[in-house]
Amino acid sequence: MVRKVPTLSPKTFPGVITTKRIEGLSFKFEFGDFIEERFSGLQGHIIAMNDYLTGCNAYCIRCKAKSSNEESSSSNHWIEENDVILLERNLRYVPDFDIKPFALGWFLEDRMTGYGGYASTRTFYLSGAIHYGLQNHELTKENKIPEWEFFSHPRLKVIKKGGKEFRKPEKPEPLSSPNLPNPIQRR
Repeated sequence: MVRKVPTLSPKTFPGVITTKRIEGLSFKFEFGDFIEERFSGLQGHIIAMNDYLTGCNAYCIRCKAKSSNEESSSSNHWIEENDVILLERNLRYVPDFDIKPFALGWFLEDRMTGYGGYASTRTFYLSGAIHYGLQNHELTKENKIPEWEFFSHPRLKVIKKGGKEFRKPEKPEPLSSPNLPNPIQRR
């Protein structure tokens, strides 16, 4: 049986602040929504949402333990947005994000440590906190790309908004060079 789920919008639920009303976010689901992972059947309420520079979204759900004998009473699991089935809307959990989030792709720096990097991911928590995964652009001593370092929003300052490497080219480059023979043509 499929239940009709109301859409969250200022018209249907006036006064409700949702992540869809934060500029630049495009999450399909909201905090507190009861969802199911399509393949495993894992169910739980959304407690955190993550968006990546690549355009992918993921949700962290809190799952109840199967029995009271288990050590932990609940566990958290991250699920990709395409693997989610909405079971029930829950409007009780709507955090108030009173700060404007930094855009993905901006170069940010931690005020305490001086670590800087491009904002490659950001996570919104039910508590209202926002954390950013910064990707440093310099290679390590072993010539490897460094792992992301995560920082909370208040610790960060903007060094550079955007960057050439994150903009779409205005005019696409030609696929073949006029100086090279076309491999499809027969001689």
